[in-house]
Amino acid sequence: MSLRQFISSRKILRSFNLVKESATLRWREDAAIFGLQDDVFENPRHRKLSRPVTVILVGAGHRGSIYADYAAKFPEELKIVGVAESNKERLAKTKLKF
Repeated sequence: MSLRQFISSRKILRSFNLVKESATLRWREDAAIFGLQDDVFENPRHRKLSRPVTVILVGAGHRGSIYADYAAKFPEELKIVGVAESNKERLAKTKLKF
């Protein structure tokens, strides 16, 4: 069978679907081995924090601003008490924003 015949017969689409189903099934099996569930918050072993985690940002670049945004959105989970940044512009921007 030529490649053209193979593609035209749509067997390639069925084989991609098989790969997708196989990968999904394999992930569910692996997740079950490690005790992972679809929703972490439904897990009975997950406990709410009694107080927010206190952190100091080391760097106010992209990753630091993501953590700062998270802290602003969920203050009951994360509290930023300081920022260490050598770039004065980034430090000033972070200071104004948060």
